[in-house]
Amino acid sequence: MPVITKRLLDAVKPDGKLRIICDDELSGFGVQITPAGRISFCVDYRVDGKRKRRVIGRYGPVTVDKARNLALHHLGLASTGEDPLPDVQLTFMTVADLFDAWMSRHVAVHLKPGSARIYRETFEAHCRTRFGTLAPDRLSFAELAAAHADLAATPSAANHLIRTLRAMLGWAEDNRLIAFKNGNPARGHRLYRETPKDRILTVPEICTFIDLLPSAGMDAATRTALMLELLLAQRSGEIATMRKADVDLEAATWTIPAQDTKGNRKHIVPLPPWSRSLLAKQIATAKGIWLFPSPVGDPKAQDAKPIESHAIGVALRRAQRPVDEHGKALARKPADTWVFDFRDRAGNPDPITPHDLRRTCSSYLELLGHGDAVRGAILNHARSRNVTAKHYSAAELLKLKRTALLQWEAALRSIMAGQNPFATAIEDDRAEEARILGTDQPIPAA
Repeated sequence: MPVITKRLLDAVKPDGKLRIICDDELSGFGVQITPAGRISFCVDYRVDGKRKRRVIGRYGPVTVDKARNLALHHLGLASTGEDPLPDVQLTFMTVADLFDAWMSRHVAVHLKPGSARIYRETFEAHCRTRFGTLAPDRLSFAELAAAHADLAATPSAANHLIRTLRAMLGWAEDNRLIAFKNGNPARGHRLYRETPKDRILTVPEICTFIDLLPSAGMDAATRTALMLELLLAQRSGEIATMRKADVDLEAATWTIPAQDTKGNRKHIVPLPPWSRSLLAKQIATAKGIWLFPSPVGDPKAQDAKPIESHAIGVALRRAQRPVDEHGKALARKPADTWVFDFRDRAGNPDPITPHDLRRTCSSYLELLGHGDAVRGAILNHARSRNVTAKHYSAAELLKLKRTALLQWEAALRSIMAGQNPFATAIEDDRAEEARILGTDQPIPAA
């Protein structure tokens, strides 16, 4: 067993698993490393015959020397039979405190990083401000039902709110950390029906998006993240957690670690010239390990965090014309800063989300002739990845993905030059009809 030092902890790299490193000098002192790479000091002791492991501080805000002194104090108390860190009394906690305890003790240990990211983004976006300062045992069914109803316009977000609180409160209840007089208030809610979206940008909308994005009222890093989602078809959460070390501009690849992907699988993304140019600028200006750091805190700090993918979605929503409670477009006010006004064929507002950019790339790759196997590999979908692996080596697959994304970039450049590279597909179809039917001229559309 090693001696825990700053040099040792700075050299630790996440491997997608929970790890415990015990100190060779002070028995019972150690660190735990989450699948995402977060390092926390902990103590391991016995009280009344029961073994307990408790976190005493996160590496960064707490130094190794301070943690060692804290551990020595707690272990000394434990040796006398006193529990130095008894179970948290949640009656004196807030909902925000409970959420942090649940995330560190349960979610980070037992669930995938993708699930942890969704829980955290949901809580930060919809729960912390509304419920964060309340005592957990004071939450009521009616309060949660009202919060759920307030998000009815976004059924998926509304349902995620209930699922997050139900899981968190259920964990506290199962571990006898809290008791509700009338049962878990997050249970029993009727969730909204979620209709899968199929929104993709039309060719004119693609042109509008790229053309107006530089003037959108958001920071440059967020604009870059949105453009990368259109260029590379990767998820906002994966782009948000991009590190300098993940990008190899010389090899023109971006390697997404398993712990940062939804499916917990390592993923290599080819980088055509446009995306390389954007990333080169991000790398040149980034002050810490993250290419898209959170605006909160020092990006150079040990505990610096990347931007939340939810913030990218919020920025895009604010850049589009607002609507009223009935979905009708509101008139522009002098102080408005939005730049996008996407409409459907009937002229009704039809806003886009970051995920629509990913879906747009995938859909047009199909029009460019790339089948499910290649598109699934680019999207890092598990089922398509397994099928593809039967037929291609890793090198062959990377080459196919690179070709597809290069053709997509070429199509985007053509669109920005005022052309429609996908219009010829219809003309070719008509010519094929004429050839098969034996007519001299292509058959026009009805």
